[in-house]
Amino acid sequence: MTTNILLRRNKNTFVLYLLVFLLFSLFAFSANAGKFSKGILWKIDGKYKKPSYLLGTMHSEDHRVINFPPVIRDTFSRCDSLSLELVPDFLNITKTATSVMYSDGRSLDKVVDRETYRRSVKALVAYGIPEMAASLMKPWAVMLTLSMPKPKTGMYMDIKLYRMALAEKKKVYGLETVEEQVQIFESMPLEKQIVLLKETLDNLVMLPSIIEEMTLVYLQRDLQGLVLLSKKYAPKDKVLAELLMIRLLEKRNKIMFQRMQPRLRAGNACIAVGALHLPGKTGLLQTLEHAGFKVSSVY
Repeated sequence: MTTNILLRRNKNTFVLYLLVFLLFSLFAFSANAGKFSKGILWKIDGKYKKPSYLLGTMHSEDHRVINFPPVIRDTFSRCDSLSLELVPDFLNITKTATSVMYSDGRSLDKVVDRETYRRSVKALVAYGIPEMAASLMKPWAVMLTLSMPKPKTGMYMDIKLYRMALAEKKKVYGLETVEEQVQIFESMPLEKQIVLLKETLDNLVMLPSIIEEMTLVYLQRDLQGLVLLSKKYAPKDKVLAELLMIRLLEKRNKIMFQRMQPRLRAGNACIAVGALHLPGKTGLLQTLEHAGFKVSSVY
């Protein structure tokens, strides 16, 4: 019942609650950008017959972000396939909606203190989620949901790319599964989930200005600037921040690199992942270069 409510109210955007951390997680940080400090569109060439392209995305429905410049539109049109971190189709939306809810008799009020529960439900209801559904959400899911502004159009950058690919009859691939992304947070101790939830609630008033700050840096295609912002808004708990960096970026970078290989071999692929996956010693750009690819900035 509650899962159906969430699906009806958020059928185009609910899966993306889980993807908040794909770009500008307010609690994951990356190392220095290194040599790849500027650019969101990169050409990957030098090993196979046809080049491919790596696009750093932002989880945003801001028109400044999703109104792509000609260089991105033209590059995308030339590609034969699109790879996203997670394909936002109905199956994955359904899996996500199910995974964020307790189904074992527990509820949010049984795992957090009374004040945190009150603040969480109040914020979720304002976000557009019914109280009955909010009361069954897991702490990490509440935190992820509230880490982004309330959706207005649902046309996030990754959703727009997905729809463009379908319209142009491109093949669409996912680099990860819902289960893998859920496990990042499911495996986190409950007390750590609650720490992150409380920090998110404390920062709700600041969220619009934080998102605007990040948007402006992204529009400048400044990867080093994004790295600095991710450090600025990392959790106060340094051990937790380090753990999240490993789980949200480093481990996932390795998986993405492995799973994009068939697309790179085929060539003419557009691979779109959160921009923070690009820079740094363990980032995708440097990993690709170390693997023998020629990596060059397009935009």
